Amino acid sequence: MSGKRLNLLKARKKKGLTQQELANKLGISRVTYLQIESGENDPKVSIAQDISKFLGETIEYLFDNEVRANGGDRTFSFMQDYFNRKVQANQIRATV
Repeated sequence: MSGKRLNLLKARKKKGLTQQELANKLGISRVTYLQIESGENDPKVSIAQDISKFLGETIEYLFDNEVRANGGDRTFSFMQDYFNRKVQANQIRATV
């Protein structure tokens, strides 16, 4: 869970779309989209790509998570965060 995704919210509103309208375009329920936008759940990579395409913004912009640690800012992109969590959950294997 990564917290409210304000860039995703801004981009959707900039396009004049409601959560329901964007969910319909993505082929997912409004509740599922709400969980993505609120940061409660992360989208599948294919859904993140579709959101990026429909809103005309990069995945990194829409899903960046800013983490404050030790008084400093560290920014992890959505994809890095996504894959790191999958590795930690042993859902994929990291290779070097």
